[in-house]
Amino acid sequence: MPAKRNAMKSTPQHANIANVPLARIVQLVQRNEANNRPALEQATGLGRTAARQRIDTALRLGLIEESGSGKSTGGRTPRLLRFRSGAALLALCAISQTYAVVGISDLDGTIIDRRRLDNSIFTDPDIALNRMVDAISDMTHDRDLPLWAVGVGVTGIIDFATGTVISPPVMPEWHDVNVRSPLESRLHAPVWVDNDVNLLAVEAQRTLTNENTDNLVYLKIGQGIGAGLIVNGAIHRGADGAAGDIGHVAVPGSNVPCRCGKTGCLEAVAAGWGMTAQAVESSDDSPYLQQCIADHGEPTLADLFSPAGAADHVVGRILRTSADAIGETLSSIINLLNPSLVVIGGEGITIGEAYLARLRECVYRRSLPPTTRNLRIVATTETVTDNLEGAANLIRRQLFGDELPNWIDDGTPVDYMLASHAR
Repeated sequence: MPAKRNAMKSTPQHANIANVPLARIVQLVQRNEANNRPALEQATGLGRTAARQRIDTALRLGLIEESGSGKSTGGRTPRLLRFRSGAALLALCAISQTYAVVGISDLDGTIIDRRRLDNSIFTDPDIALNRMVDAISDMTHDRDLPLWAVGVGVTGIIDFATGTVISPPVMPEWHDVNVRSPLESRLHAPVWVDNDVNLLAVEAQRTLTNENTDNLVYLKIGQGIGAGLIVNGAIHRGADGAAGDIGHVAVPGSNVPCRCGKTGCLEAVAAGWGMTAQAVESSDDSPYLQQCIADHGEPTLADLFSPAGAADHVVGRILRTSADAIGETLSSIINLLNPSLVVIGGEGITIGEAYLARLRECVYRRSLPPTTRNLRIVATTETVTDNLEGAANLIRRQLFGDELPNWIDDGTPVDYMLASHAR
């Protein structure tokens, strides 16, 4: 098992305590919570001289810049400050059961370029990682900007501390594969790796500003099924990164064989591959499914969730079975964690209102009344595609959250990583 990361510690042990306020100043500007010197003095409690020293240091490091003048409140017109989102690049990767996508963004997470690769979790890990490195190198080659960090979302259980894939039930060739180390050594930047549904959860937390997202469950329905858990404002990964890996929870009364080797697993009944297998088996009773098979070999998940699919009596039965099975499992999560919000996202599909209503009915029927008193269950308005935005959000939370005091004394995250390796 690879050693746990020490290049980026979770507490600011390396940083000089005098630089902690500098990190706070950069955070305030980056989050747009204070955008001029007087506002920063007030927000940090620093005196004018101390604040000026730290602001000047942040300007010299290229982390912030002056951007015009603000409104005067009676004294001198303050100079506005803003975070330099264009100072460096972030590299982003997403590996799912059906595709892999890489991209680059600025430090604010705005995607600059993205490319789909001929990869998936069933591709040999060495080949898949080499293709990602080559694509990132190609995208950054002609841009005169440094690469500061890499974020990767992978389907499966991830040891977040080491960036290692752990015991994936349907992709055994990825077991104990360390994703972080080869990317760090070839791209020369710190790398963070997380489960793909965790990234969807934190992205929902960032974007659903009109919802209470401190306690949230994000449930993704695709070829597999997984849940990302936000508990008291923070992602909950569990002791070994397996929290939310619900695809192989047993469905009572089901003996459907699962690709993991067991029977009665949730994804065998309710996920994409399980539903399409049921659709093929029942296609003799459905002209719609027969046409889908004639068109492209077998029904797709999009076929099943389309309005035409939902209107078909055979597909309708499959969708109801899926909604009931997921609702039963979700009710247990709700009874345990008492979230205020459940977000249902479909990988490449739009969750229909009838499916959502069926799932909701099951949840409210099976959950304890106190746990659903303030609960909202919503579907995403857009289909889940590659979630590079979630990978960018992962990096930004690390770089400009608790990690910032660690690396700011060395100038950049890359400088800090190299200095840590040399110590």
